[in-house]
Amino acid sequence: MISYNFNGIKKISLIMIFFFIPLYVINVQSKKNDYRLHPIDRKSLHSNGKNILYISRHGGTISNFCYIATNLGFNITVLEPIYNYQRKPNCYYTRNKCKSFVKSKCFEFDYIIISDIIPDSYIFLINKCDAKIILEITNRFDFGVPKFEKKYYYKMISKAKKRKNIIFIENNPFEIYYLCDKNIFIQNYYLIRPIGLSPISKINKKEIFHNKVAVINNWNQGKILGPILKKLNISFNILESKYGGPLTLTNYKAIIHIPYQVSVMKMMENFRYGIPMIIPTERLLREILDNNKNIINYRWINMALNIKNGIKNYIEFYNDEFKELFIYFDNFADLPNIIEITNFKDLSLKEKEFMKNYENKILKIWSEALDILPKKESLISDKKPLCNKISNND
Repeated sequence: MISYNFNGIKKISLIMIFFFIPLYVINVQSKKNDYRLHPIDRKSLHSNGKNILYISRHGGTISNFCYIATNLGFNITVLEPIYNYQRKPNCYYTRNKCKSFVKSKCFEFDYIIISDIIPDSYIFLINKCDAKIILEITNRFDFGVPKFEKKYYYKMISKAKKRKNIIFIENNPFEIYYLCDKNIFIQNYYLIRPIGLSPISKINKKEIFHNKVAVINNWNQGKILGPILKKLNISFNILESKYGGPLTLTNYKAIIHIPYQVSVMKMMENFRYGIPMIIPTERLLREILDNNKNIINYRWINMALNIKNGIKNYIEFYNDEFKELFIYFDNFADLPNIIEITNFKDLSLKEKEFMKNYENKILKIWSEALDILPKKESLISDKKPLCNKISNND
């Protein structure tokens, strides 16, 4: 048994599950494994006696759900698969097809939640399972599925949606639309966004740049924004992708961001920690994409932009629910004045207050999905598919 430090969790045991693939196991309820990624009122904690197995490869989704589960009184165990995401566990390639493993886990746990890489649900969807299975889609649901296998995979998901013990959750509105684009109509589902906890937040107190803005160099944003900001005499720093999380960003007035993905967890993280975000308007975003095709390929942004009302409905940075929390600019020449006149402290406080209220909303929806609340008021039931590819209910 090997002990590791991992994102604030004091001890993690690395064990060999009997299908010969090692997975990290985190027992959040153990006194020795007191992760405390965010303050929780211990007096309010209670146990409802139910057990959740949470399967994910993404630290952000893990910290997010550990906080949710602990608040709602669940016992949670986290498995982080380390087999290649384009493959399956070794047991799948035997005659057993992981049947024994699935049977044991579905007996031990009341809920099996698969997040991040949804194909990790494969073995639970092809074998009998009496536990409730939740597919928490935080990325395209077919991410990592080899091209030759997609047809079979889509059929498997289509069959899974008909099972009463399987629940679909998207963490942004684009995911169910994308399923529709692949000819899969998910009629009933929940939209549950992350609460914005950052598992890697750290602050370098030696570097305070409150007179500067930051640019995070994801998908060549530094190449696009750097020369422009320099020409406009705007003080800025370009941060690499592993920049330390939102607490690092508190060193800056704000960040300037070009949306490169329909949804990123750092958006909700920045709201929670009060990081002002300056982003281009729809018109300017389209212009940036057109003028920089040689260095950027924002595939999902382009797809959403080509959908009617897609930017408002499927790109979170332009969603009506959040638009009051962003600073939009329609011309780069306007940036110096925007940075000069904006009261960033007030906007930061507004973001933090918004997230305090939003957390209650998220906890309520999870309470419905996990059967703590009997009424399913937050369940979305679409009468017809979101896209035009499907004419009926399959």
